Amino acid sequence: MANALSLTRNRVHDILTSIIGDDRVYFQPPESIKLKYPCIIYNLSDTSNTYGDNISYLLNVGFDILLVDRDPESIYVTKLLSVPYSTFNRYYVADNINHWSFTLTTTIKEA
Repeated sequence: MANALSLTRNRVHDILTSIIGDDRVYFQPPESIKLKYPCIIYNLSDTSNTYGDNISYLLNVGFDILLVDRDPESIYVTKLLSVPYSTFNRYYVADNINHWSFTLTTTIKEA
């Protein structure tokens, strides 16, 4: 499962970097990292299996995605919404910086 999750995370990372740029996408960044705005922060949020005949045949993987931008009308919101299986969760402002929360779900067919 770890290999499949790693491959899935790499695909998600590629999608996100195509939206905002390679140096502004962070996977579970440590607190010591100075973020460059606008940026996308993402992490694994959920996994679940789909079974048939007591055998797992699909692995559903969810990622929490957070868009952080000083611009309250960020151009990246619609770009993230255009990603298949991406859903908008909520918007909030913290420290005068805008945050948009999304969930991206993908499915892996298991052998």
